[in-house]
Amino acid sequence: MTTLAIYDPNRAVEFQPMLPLYQTEDSHHAGINPHEGFRMFNSLTQLLAEYREARSEIESLHLAVMGKRHSQAFRYFTDGCNNSMGTTLAVDCLFDLQRATCALDESFWQQVLDLTGVRNFMPTARKDEWYNTLRQWRKASPDRLTTLRPVAFTEENVLATAKGLTTEKKDYFAEMVEGVFKNLSVFHKTNKAQGFSPKMVITNCLPCRDYKRGYDNMDYLSDLRKIIGLMQGRPGAEIVNKWALEQSLSNNVGEWISVDGGTLTCKGFLNGNVHIQVSEAVCDDLNTVLAY
Repeated sequence: MTTLAIYDPNRAVEFQPMLPLYQTEDSHHAGINPHEGFRMFNSLTQLLAEYREARSEIESLHLAVMGKRHSQAFRYFTDGCNNSMGTTLAVDCLFDLQRATCALDESFWQQVLDLTGVRNFMPTARKDEWYNTLRQWRKASPDRLTTLRPVAFTEENVLATAKGLTTEKKDYFAEMVEGVFKNLSVFHKTNKAQGFSPKMVITNCLPCRDYKRGYDNMDYLSDLRKIIGLMQGRPGAEIVNKWALEQSLSNNVGEWISVDGGTLTCKGFLNGNVHIQVSEAVCDDLNTVLAY
């Protein structure tokens, strides 16, 4: 059996296991303590200051170029730079203030997600929703840009969003568990309709010979690894190396691989499926959260 330990736990960091949140009668959401809240507020305030500075620079550059209408001179620069992007680099397109602001807002909203520490707790579906919502403006026509642009990066919106993300961390964890369960294969008898079992199968995890099939479900295997580590209180469990495991499974087809210190074992197949084994105790913990 190949052993794969793709994490570097920092034992000096105190870490609160997620499972006890689901084993008590307390119905309150997982929040942050006053010290963490004060530190996060300071970080968000600093981020807002950086945003205002960056936006001011964008507006100043836009005014410097478009205010004096250097479009004719700029056209000769793009024509002489020996590439085929002359139209794309037309001054009116390149210095579009509205689209530049959208790019700025998108970038800083991503930083908010990282700053709150919620990104790695988000289930795959939630992360995709967040990412797609922020980027939908990129393919928008000029007349639809206003409705599809990211939410304005204001102090009110930032603080409200950060608070909401942090408050919902417990729910995100439960959604992650449910997302893994819903994406277990319905064609394999080892997967049970009533809950998790010690033996599971996730399809379409690995590249296979049928190139028409996608293999996006590797994200759900990553979610399962996060879930198990978080339930056990392992520091850094919310950060996993998906690509290292994918490569190891692809290079050792048909062999069991011990993952994350033996908390689960996985076996990859040429059809892209991955078989997973966990202990009875881990299975019970998964079902505890699933029932939440």
